[in-house]
Amino acid sequence: MAIHTYRWTDHHNESALCDFLDEYFYERLASQGLSYERISDRRRQLAGIDVIVHSQFHDYKIDEKATLHYANQMIPTFAFEISSIQGQGIERNGWFTNKSLETDFYMLLWPNVKRIDNATTTNSMQPSTLSKTDFSIVEGLLISRLRLQRHVEKQGWTCEALKAKAAELRAEDKHGRVPINSSDMYLFCTPNLAEKPINLVIRRKVLLNLATNAYLIAEDGMADITHSN
Repeated sequence: MAIHTYRWTDHHNESALCDFLDEYFYERLASQGLSYERISDRRRQLAGIDVIVHSQFHDYKIDEKATLHYANQMIPTFAFEISSIQGQGIERNGWFTNKSLETDFYMLLWPNVKRIDNATTTNSMQPSTLSKTDFSIVEGLLISRLRLQRHVEKQGWTCEALKAKAAELRAEDKHGRVPINSSDMYLFCTPNLAEKPINLVIRRKVLLNLATNAYLIAEDGMADITHSN
């Protein structure tokens, strides 16, 4: 089985998306009395902080996650990392199950781009290197990390239970979709990627119900669609 890694392209495209968000989303929050800072310090990024939004009374630490490999497809799910394999073949907690992270909110992003190249399959696309101007409309859900984890726990899956299940699936060399006791969630194992991630996949409709805010973001404007779905 071929093992793929897209780290350089991923990093470049993530940086382009950050530039888009800074100009067309975070800068526009000033009209609501909010300011922001984009975090460049690697230590704080590894602590689960990409952006801090400042209000008069509180600071909100945000971890941005995007479906860049599925640009333009508006897939009806989002994947949350339970565990992955890092250097020296060591299994590490994923960003969803790592309780040491400082994230307050996830900003879940479904990007649309004006061009997309190098389709790898009919269901997954790997965009070539993008720039800020390549993005057309980006849908974003701002969702509390704690609220989401509590919702998953109510379905019978604590972080510890998810990690134990991931270890079991990895030992059994499972591939692909693994059903669990929920019609709105399932596990997915991806052994063909270098990091061999095991993810919890949650349907978008569930995430929308849990979100604090939902946005459509474009160059010519931003709309809060929280109560329109």
